[in-house]
Amino acid sequence: MTLCPDPAQSRKFSKRSPVRCGKGRIRLQPKKTTYLVIGTTVFVIAALVFVFWLSSLRSNERPTIVVPDPSYTEPDVHPTLALLNHPDDYLVFDLTPETVGDVLRTLKTPDSYSLTLTSSVLSEGARSDTAISFFHSGGMTRISVQDPLQAAEYLISGDSVFCWPTGETVYQRYALGLLDGHYIAKMPATASLAALDPSRISRADFVLLDDQWTICIEYTTKRGLHERSYVSIDSGLVVKNEAYCQEELILDMYVVSQTFEPLDASLFLLPDGASPQ
Repeated sequence: MTLCPDPAQSRKFSKRSPVRCGKGRIRLQPKKTTYLVIGTTVFVIAALVFVFWLSSLRSNERPTIVVPDPSYTEPDVHPTLALLNHPDDYLVFDLTPETVGDVLRTLKTPDSYSLTLTSSVLSEGARSDTAISFFHSGGMTRISVQDPLQAAEYLISGDSVFCWPTGETVYQRYALGLLDGHYIAKMPATASLAALDPSRISRADFVLLDDQWTICIEYTTKRGLHERSYVSIDSGLVVKNEAYCQEELILDMYVVSQTFEPLDASLFLLPDGASPQ
């Protein structure tokens, strides 16, 4: 057995020389060990700073197009497509007219939200604006249309639509198939965009709109109009819609403000105070 030199013999070694203990083993002096630990720590900190700096540079780049991996069975904790906390859990897709429907179906919409919209109709140089308020919570939707000619309120619950002039207490009830909330608001639903036949879609791409990433879809409607819709990646809601006739803009619909807080239950009552359910 080979023993380490005693303290008296260790003085013969240079302060800068390592102490050899046993066969092929080197024991560093305390000062060298301290320097090595400090150097390693500084290197690790510098590497982390560089990684975070590089990440900040890439934060404004176009988001990666992803959909959940069907083989991933853990609870889905990813709030949006743009936040890739665990990239290995996802499959990467190209955004095309053929795949945009699948990507839209992965977007999550909040359970409760309110939107303030402006609907602008353009004709022969003239412009007419209508303010629209859109409230959704608990499976019910309330729409207030401040039309200059006739302001009206709409309440959608289950398979029924209730409508009445603003300020009145008498209302009418219709089947949901006759009136649709997104038709009333003149804003398409994300679900309807996801269901579009790819042959009607001419373009699908990511577009930065008012500092938020959106999925832009250009398509032809059944009436022959060319429309362009922008779906927010963060909320999964359509935030802008444009309609063109022979390349001329005739309808411009866009979200002015939005909130995702719980809404007052009184918003979803009929004008006489009764519940639609």
